[in-house]
Amino acid sequence: MGHPVAPDALGPACWGARGAIAEHVHLDEAALARYAAHLRASPLPMPRWDHPAFPAEAGPLLDAVVLLGNALNYAYWVPDGATMWTWPVAGAPEVDAMALFGRLHDALRGRDADDVGWLQGPEVEGLFDGGTGTQPLIAERVAGLRAFGAWVTAAHGGRLSHLLAAAPDALDLATLLADATPVYEDRRAVAGLDLPLRKRAQLAAGMLHAARVARGATGLARPERLTLYADYMLPRTLRDLGILVYAPALAAAVDAGAELAAHSPEETALRVATLAAGEALLRAVPGLDAVRLDYALWRAGFGVEARHHRTTTTDY
Repeated sequence: MGHPVAPDALGPACWGARGAIAEHVHLDEAALARYAAHLRASPLPMPRWDHPAFPAEAGPLLDAVVLLGNALNYAYWVPDGATMWTWPVAGAPEVDAMALFGRLHDALRGRDADDVGWLQGPEVEGLFDGGTGTQPLIAERVAGLRAFGAWVTAAHGGRLSHLLAAAPDALDLATLLADATPVYEDRRAVAGLDLPLRKRAQLAAGMLHAARVARGATGLARPERLTLYADYMLPRTLRDLGILVYAPALAAAVDAGAELAAHSPEETALRVATLAAGEALLRAVPGLDAVRLDYALWRAGFGVEARHHRTTTTDY
């Protein structure tokens, strides 16, 4: 696949690969500088992940919702004319990631949340029963969750706490999750480099750190080693800010809702450009980390009218 890049070097590697993706996406340095100045003037808070989809207290239930949820946390978009899958959370209908995390939270209530044995039982098949609308890739989600549970059982005695004890460092946890099971792996190749983007593995680590800290518990070590989590929301936000500039053909395809194939040059360019922009912003804003920057860009994306790019993948 090409020369592998160490996880610690992922951000700089994507920054260095800008020339290879410029046919499809490039960074506008002036827009990047303007946003960096804004971030320096208005420091970002650590995300709290205090939505009712998540447990209100730190502990095994929170850890389980985050780790199992991120094993499933991908591909919520549906074709034009279809309705996104909806699940009630705290009495209100939710879609997208909060619906999924809320559903898992409900499924884990009353269980020993640290024990993954139930993932081999029939309950997993029914996770997406009920609710309304369309949940894409249900078979892949069920199979992935079972595979994740089987790995935790074989390698960590079936206990999520044993898994977490094996990797108390944020990037080490993301690397362990991705290296040990295909459920969390996510790579792209560009410019002779094998880039371990690992969106969901990094998000699992970053979310777990932030959610624990927000609840007064100990987070993970060295969360600043994480990069942005390259999904389909962040490029939309960065494009709206003027930081990512799409080539005319790519802009037309995204705006028309055309699907970009996973691992295609265009889809790869969007993800690599997102991480390059993140690396540039982290360099330009002292003290900023990707955990806070990613959350701010992700949340801002819900207020952008333009479409996000569409790719059918379990990566994000």
